[in-house]
Amino acid sequence: TTQQVITSSNSDSQVLTSNSTFGSGTNLFTADANTAILLQGNSLTVDEAPIPNVVTNNNGVVLRQGVSAFGANSYYFDGGDYLKTAQSTDWQFGTGDFSIEFWVWWNAVASNQVVVSYGSGNGVEGWKALFDGTHITMYLGSGIGAPGTLHGMSEKKWYHWALERKSGVYSSYRNGVDVASNDATPEGNMVASSSIGITIGASGGLNQNWVGYIDSIRISKGITRYGYSG
Repeated sequence: TTQQVITSSNSDSQVLTSNSTFGSGTNLFTADANTAILLQGNSLTVDEAPIPNVVTNNNGVVLRQGVSAFGANSYYFDGGDYLKTAQSTDWQFGTGDFSIEFWVWWNAVASNQVVVSYGSGNGVEGWKALFDGTHITMYLGSGIGAPGTLHGMSEKKWYHWALERKSGVYSSYRNGVDVASNDATPEGNMVASSSIGITIGASGGLNQNWVGYIDSIRISKGITRYGYSG
């Protein structure tokens, strides 16, 4: 099988394969002072960040064994369920650096499905990562997304994504390869005024639901893990 090396700026590194699992037995992501949330499928609602968030399971997200990008389990979303946290300054990136990392497995390529969002998810405040049939777009709080990136995804296969901004430059990494880097404008209001925190598997408005698997999601504030070098 083809191998890809996923390497981050804080020395997390692992050789991954492109088949149904990227490894087993240990977790790829680690937590440090910049980790805002870390969910690795070890438990349905346990956050492994240094200061854990309370994560609630809404409408029946389940852990699935044997279908995972890394480790033993992944989270399965059926299109009507989601995980949520409370509002927190951890999600308020402002104009600073951030990194959002996850693995996804799509049951079928579709339009307007969100992996993770902050705030209402209307694109006017907060932020969200939205997949459609051809592109992934990171909405940065303005109602207009950063330029969409061709995601090149097919159904029923694991993909690793890292979405991040460093010094005003937004980058998208698929399986460790930078597939788009551009100025992260418009930035708009990435501080949500609503009480809605993080939503995983849907937008904050509880629509645009994900149908498929999500594994090992880590959100980091004030740091990039892969790093645009200029």
